[in-house]
Amino acid sequence: MKRDESNFFAPYKSLGEVCSEIPPVYQHVPYRKDQGFVCCAIGNAVCAYTIQPFRLRHISNTLPDKITILARDKTHLFAAFGGNKIAMLRHNRMILKYINVRVHPKFLLSFGEILVVIDLKNSVHVIDIEENETILKIDGTSQFDVTAVVHPLTYMNKVLLI
Repeated sequence: MKRDESNFFAPYKSLGEVCSEIPPVYQHVPYRKDQGFVCCAIGNAVCAYTIQPFRLRHISNTLPDKITILARDKTHLFAAFGGNKIAMLRHNRMILKYINVRVHPKFLLSFGEILVVIDLKNSVHVIDIEENETILKIDGTSQFDVTAVVHPLTYMNKVLLI
C-alpha cells in the first residue's frame, strides 16, 4: 500500500512503531534526574517520548523526505533528510529553518553555535547555524573511515573522530 492512499498509515502517525533504524537521540531535562526525552525518527517525522513513564509526547511537523540522521543540543533538534538538507526543529516539533549542505551527511554533531557534519567521503564540514554558511571544510582520506563523532566534556573546543 502506498503511503499516499490512506491517512491512517501516514508515517507521522507511528502506529505500532517506536523507533526506526536511525539511532535515537536523548534530551536531558535540567534539574530532573528522572525525566528526559528520547527522539526517534520514523519516516519523515520525529517522535519524542518521555522516559519516565515511557509515553509518546510530541510528533514533529513532517519533513519533505525520509530522515537519515538525528542530532540535538540543549534547545534544537537537527534532522538530515533528502541527501543534502538539514532541518532545525525547536521543542522537537516546530521546524525553524532548513540548512542546505552540499553533501550527504553521515554524522551530525551540534557544537555550540555551529554544526559539525561528516559526509560519506569522511570530510568534515563546520557550518554556522545562524548564517547558514560553511566556516571550515577538512577533506577526508580513504585510509580512515569515521565511525563516530563526539565532543567529550574534557576537550575544550575539540571534536573527536573515531
